Amino acid sequence: MSVITISRQLGSLSCDIARATANRLGYRLVWREIINQAARVAGAPDVALAVIDELGIFGLETSSEAESAYRAAVRNIMLEMAEEGNIIILGRAGQVILSGRPDTLHVRLTAPLEVRINRVAARLSIPYEAARAQVIASDRHRKSYLKKGYQVDWNNLVMIIHNPPNNTGLDKISAGLHVGSPKIRKIIETIQPLAVITGHIHESYGIEMIGKTLVINPGSLAEGRYGVLEIEKKDGLFTAKAELFDIKI
Repeated sequence: MSVITISRQLGSLSCDIARATANRLGYRLVWREIINQAARVAGAPDVALAVIDELGIFGLETSSEAESAYRAAVRNIMLEMAEEGNIIILGRAGQVILSGRPDTLHVRLTAPLEVRINRVAARLSIPYEAARAQVIASDRHRKSYLKKGYQVDWNNLVMIIHNPPNNTGLDKISAGLHVGSPKIRKIIETIQPLAVITGHIHESYGIEMIGKTLVINPGSLAEGRYGVLEIEKKDGLFTAKAELFDIKI
C-alpha cells in the first residue's frame, strides 16, 4: 500500500486524522492543492470556487464543459500523484478516481450528526443552529458532487467491522445475550451503507438487514463457514446480496 484516500463528512476530524496519519507514515498529504492545480490546468477557476463553496455563498453557475475539463484535470493530477506513491489524498473523489488501484487503501471518516454539529459550533464559535445548517449543507454538497460528477452515491459503502452491531441475530452468544456494539449499530443506522461484513461472534453467523443495509456475519472459516457478497450496478444504482456456505471440514 502506497496510497491512501480519505473521504469524509464535515466535523469528522478528517484533517486532524489525515495529518496525524501522514506524519506517522511519513507520507505526503494533499488536499486543496489538487483543486488549485486542476483549476489552472483546466482554466476553470469558477469551477474550483464552486467546488469549495459548500454553503453556496458565491452562488456560482458553471458550464458543463468547464466542469468536465476540471474533473479531467483532477483525475490526471491525482493519477500522477498516486504513481509517485507514499501519499494521502484527502477528498476530491479520490476513492472513485483511484478505485481500481490494488496499492490503494480507501478510508471514509464519519461521525454522528450531533457530534459533528457540536464540533463545528465549537471550532467556529457559532450557535448550534448555524453549525447544523453548515453540516447539512456540506453533506448535501458533497453528495451532489459525487452524484453529478461521478454518478456515485456516497453511501454506496461496504464496511468491514470486526464487532457486530448490537441487538441482532449476529451478536448473540450461546448464553443468549446480545454482546454486539451499540455504537456500530448507530453508525449503520445513521449512514446506511450498502453492506457491512462483521464477525467476532462465530456462533451467530447469518445475514440480516438494518434498515437498507445488508449485514453479514459469515462465521468462522476455521469451522468451514464463509460468505460471498455480490454487488451489482444497474441504472446507476448499486444492490448487494449475500450467501453463506458451510463446507463441513
